[in-house]
Amino acid sequence: MINLVVKDLNKRFGGLHVLKGVNFEINGPELVGLIGPNGAGKTTVTNILDGAIKPNSGTVYLNGQRIDQSIITLALCYFIVNVFIVLLGGMFMSVVDDMDVTTAMSSVIATLMNIGPGFGDVGPSENFAFISDTGKWFLSLLMLVGRLEMFSALVLFYPSFWRT
Repeated sequence: MINLVVKDLNKRFGGLHVLKGVNFEINGPELVGLIGPNGAGKTTVTNILDGAIKPNSGTVYLNGQRIDQSIITLALCYFIVNVFIVLLGGMFMSVVDDMDVTTAMSSVIATLMNIGPGFGDVGPSENFAFISDTGKWFLSLLMLVGRLEMFSALVLFYPSFWRT
């Protein structure tokens, strides 16, 4: 069961105090609506909850654990990097092996996410045999990154990892 608690959420934009002492709790499978007139701060609350903006003060708890802004930022970065790897990898495979977009993207997704067959020419009734050696090496690298957990591979590029 999910429990979301928001305590004393405050947000200022310059001199304008948009949110002041917002408190609410959502328990379990509930359908909840956030209503109010234009300018009441509904979008600001949802933007704070999804990590798009930082509150000036207040805390958000999910299942009793405080949600730190850095965790939200890292999760968002992970998602964005994932999307870029799929898009750039699909373009690379499309250029290297002259694949259609469906085959190129699904070959990258299938190897990176370790999900098995893809769509197009690498679908369930096909295989990866027609792909060039360069393409196979690239997909193998993606497979390693996916199997070693992409996040741990991306940590190598995070500056604080190298600081003592």
